[in-house]
Amino acid sequence: MQKPMASVFLRLSFLLILSLASASSPSSITLSLSPITSSLTSTNSWDFVADITKFTLQRAYHLKTPHKRPSSALHGSTETPLYPKSYGGYSVSLAFGTPPQKIPLVFDTGSSLMWVPCTKSYTCDNCTFSHVDPKKITTFKLRRSKTFRIVDCRSRKCGWLYGS
Repeated sequence: MQKPMASVFLRLSFLLILSLASASSPSSITLSLSPITSSLTSTNSWDFVADITKFTLQRAYHLKTPHKRPSSALHGSTETPLYPKSYGGYSVSLAFGTPPQKIPLVFDTGSSLMWVPCTKSYTCDNCTFSHVDPKKITTFKLRRSKTFRIVDCRSRKCGWLYGS
C-alpha cells in the first residue's frame, strides 16, 4: 500500500517541478496586426459576408501554417516575451494608443475579450503578488491617447466581431 502512494507522490512532485520550471521561463508570441480595410462598412450584406469569409479563411490559414512565411513578411507583426502562469493564462506587456502606453496584460485563453485597466479604481480582489503592489498596477491613460475611442457593444463595429 505504501509503494503505490510513494509512486504517486514522486510523479506529482516531478510534475510540480516541471510546471514551476516552465512558468519561470518566458516563451514568445508573435502578433500580426493588420487593419481591416474592406467593405465591412458597406451596407451591402453580400459584401459583408464575403469579407467575413475571407478573413476567416485567412485566419485559419495562419493558424494552421504559422511558420510558412518569415515573420518579416507579415504586415505589422511583432514579437514579445510571453510568460505562462499557473492558472493557464499568460502575461505580456504591450503598448497601446498613440502615443504608445506600455501596459502589463493577462491573456485569458478561455475568453474572447482582453480587458485593459484604465482607471485607478481598478481592483484585483483576493490577489497576492510576490513582486507587484496591486495599487501600482499600470493603467491606460485615456486622455493621453489620440486614437482611443469607446465602442458601445450595440454599435456596428462591435457587431462585426460577434456577428450581431
